[in-house]
Amino acid sequence: MSFWSKVLNIVKDTPRAIITAPNAIISLPVDLAKRAYYKVTDQMNMDIVKDGILLSGVKDLKSGDILLKQGAYDATSYVIMGGQSILNTSGHRYQNAGLLGHAAIYVGDYSYNSKTKNKSISGDVIESVGEGVMLSSLAGEHNKKYSWYVIRCNDASIAEKICKYAKDTLECVKYEAFAALWSGISSNRGISSFLDFREDETARIKKLVDDYHKNNKTGYVAAMFCSELVAYCLNCACDEAKRDRYFGKGRQDLITPEDVYVTLRDSDEWTYKGELKKHVR
Repeated sequence: MSFWSKVLNIVKDTPRAIITAPNAIISLPVDLAKRAYYKVTDQMNMDIVKDGILLSGVKDLKSGDILLKQGAYDATSYVIMGGQSILNTSGHRYQNAGLLGHAAIYVGDYSYNSKTKNKSISGDVIESVGEGVMLSSLAGEHNKKYSWYVIRCNDASIAEKICKYAKDTLECVKYEAFAALWSGISSNRGISSFLDFREDETARIKKLVDDYHKNNKTGYVAAMFCSELVAYCLNCACDEAKRDRYFGKGRQDLITPEDVYVTLRDSDEWTYKGELKKHVR
C-alpha cells in the first residue's frame, strides 16, 4: 500500500474512530491539566530534562534493548519532534518526551554478511534511516554525537525474538520518510489507539519479509520508518509468544518515538535502564 493510500484511508476512517470512541480522545485542556497536576504533585518524570540514571558505556546494554535518542538536526526530525511536542495530548508524565526523534534496537556485537555488497558489516543497533534498515555502530561518527535512552524487556525470550525480527529486515526494508513525517504531524496516542479496524500492517509486512527470505529475493520488499520498525519487531515478538501486542494492529505505521518511549516506560514488563550520554561509549 502506497503512502498516499494510507493517508487517504486514515482521513476516511478518522470520523468513524471519533464516533465509535468519543470518550477516548483526551482534549488539550484535559491534557494540560493532567500534566500540571503531575508537576504540582512532583509526579512528572524528568529523565530527559536532567540527568537521572546514567550508563557507563555500551557494555551496560543487552541485546533486545530499545533505544530512543533525541532527534538529529534535520527536517524530518524537526517535524517529528515538533508534532510530538505540540500535538500529543495523551497526558503522559514524561517531560520533553516529544524531543525523542529516533528509535532503534540494540543487537549486541553482531556481524552480518551482505548478500548485495559482499562485505562484512558489524555494529550495535539496527535502525531504519535514509539508507534503509541497516546495522550501525553506536560509536560511529553519527550515533556517538547523541544521547540514547535505554529501555529493557524483563522477559529475555521476548528480547531475543525482537532481535531476530529486526535482523530479518536487514537489506529488504527501506526507509519511509513521508510516513515518518505523517506520524509526527498526526501524533496523538489518544486517537491512533482506536484505529484497530485498519489493515494489520505487521502481518502484511511480515508476510513480505518471510517471502523475501524463503525465495532468496533481493532488493526492498517493504518500507518502514524508525519507530515503526521497533513497533513491528515488538508486535512480531508478541505474536510468536502468543501474547497481547503493545501496539494495536492498526497503529504500526502511526507509532512515533515518543509513543514507544511512553508505552514501554508505562509497562510493568519493561524497565528503564538509563541514559547513554553522547560521546560515552
